[in-house]
Amino acid sequence: MKYTRLLALLGAVMLIGACSQKNQPEPESATVLNRSDIENHVVQNDNSSDGEVASKATKEALLKEMDGAVKQLAKAKTLDESFRIAESLENLGRDIAPELQERVKTLPELPRIAGWRAVWTLGSINNNGWDKAIDGLLAIVVGDGDVAVRVSSAEVLGALASTRHEEKLSKALNDQVFTPEVKVQLAVALWRSSKDIEATKVLREMLKSENDSFKIQAALALGEINQLTSDAKPILEMIADEPTLRGRTAKRALDYERAIKRFEAALENKLPGQEKVEKIDTRLLDSVEQMIKERYIYPDAVSGRKLLYAAASGMLEGLDPYTCLLEDNQLRDAGEIRRFAVPTLGIMLGSAKMDEKREIRLIRVLSVRPGGPAELAGIRPGDRIYRVLRGVTEQQIHDLRLDSSDLPDESHPFQTLPLDEAISEFH
Repeated sequence: MKYTRLLALLGAVMLIGACSQKNQPEPESATVLNRSDIENHVVQNDNSSDGEVASKATKEALLKEMDGAVKQLAKAKTLDESFRIAESLENLGRDIAPELQERVKTLPELPRIAGWRAVWTLGSINNNGWDKAIDGLLAIVVGDGDVAVRVSSAEVLGALASTRHEEKLSKALNDQVFTPEVKVQLAVALWRSSKDIEATKVLREMLKSENDSFKIQAALALGEINQLTSDAKPILEMIADEPTLRGRTAKRALDYERAIKRFEAALENKLPGQEKVEKIDTRLLDSVEQMIKERYIYPDAVSGRKLLYAAASGMLEGLDPYTCLLEDNQLRDAGEIRRFAVPTLGIMLGSAKMDEKREIRLIRVLSVRPGGPAELAGIRPGDRIYRVLRGVTEQQIHDLRLDSSDLPDESHPFQTLPLDEAISEFH
């Protein structure tokens, strides 16, 4: 009887267990993420198929953002507005460089200048952006568009081109550009990029023009690049007293000329009312000067004052890496420079005008604290800062630090304002 009850109880338990398993709801299937939903999310790009899909989605998102910025750039009415919009293209990085090069070709000429500047900024050996940007700007210069736009394009060329573009610029200057205003600015660009004497030759030829306006432009250009000659000086003297931009430019060029002459006189002990200084043997310098005057194509353009100035600059270079002789315009720029310290990064930034005729400023590194994050990242004094990447975390900065002794005593020491916004305010 006892065993019968035990077997009945065991059977009831098994029946209840079977019913429980039968009535238990089925588990929900795992939700599969649609790969199209990962757009705008950064996923590690490894060798898996997921990494490849994520990389493709990220590239598509960048191209979509690029197309929006290009459409906005096409509507820009001024060059300053164009450059501001183009900065957003530069912030997208080099992944969009090939596509951007094609989009820029379709822009109107004025915003196309800023577009080619963005192509140059994102340039590399692989995408050949540097040369394509120069070719694009040069195409605007030699074209038949608005003269003011062509002049602006030549001005940007002077800031971006290098010695390897000398042949292209020289050919355009001599064979393809005939509008005087454009020719003058292209000659300045050629001189700034490669110091090619062909630039000064063209400007000196323009001094012989029967058109006074062309002669003045050529003389101002020679003064701007500190290559003022005896035939350009009388032209500048006629306009130096004008209360205009060209008058101020002419006056600065003439003041620079007079300062060099005083410097030459001081070296030759010819200043009135001063005690006689020790005579320095300058026979080697005189010999070099005579040789240059005999062999240089424009002997009157290399007077002793310029050679003496170059010699003095070279003497100072031998003292230490920091002491130098500033020219008139360099001294003026140094007085106008703005400074902006970023203590948490160990860096001092400076802002100065790229060109005295324009308000656009360049951000340069003035000093770097030894052992600081900036030095560890490879930043050096004199480096230019074109843009600042967004999204830098505190941990990334901490990883660069040797210690935290230079952190301020605050619970949140880092600025909540992004550095790129801080720099934009510093402008």
